[in-house]
Amino acid sequence: MDMKPTAVQQLLDELKTEALARTADVLPDSKTVIYSDASDKRGVSFNAEESRLILDSIERVDRLMDALGETDGASICLFDIAVTDEVRDALERRFTAVDEG
Repeated sequence: MDMKPTAVQQLLDELKTEALARTADVLPDSKTVIYSDASDKRGVSFNAEESRLILDSIERVDRLMDALGETDGASICLFDIAVTDEVRDALERRFTAVDEG
């Protein structure tokens, strides 16, 4: 079972109760993985619905970053996810690398 940091799981629980703008397009097999640094081989994984929750707006990306805490050297991989240009720009400002696989 994939264990997320407590603050990230709490954020996901909060986001589930909030309205979505539906700006992140995901498929059933879509996922997001955040790696803390280059040596992190497992990362923190988010399924399609969780990915939609965390990537729906710049404000949600900001909240994710707060929940993650220290992210120097962190990278994010988006698998089969389309986000708005604004969200992509926000990710590029906050992560060392943004990979859209």
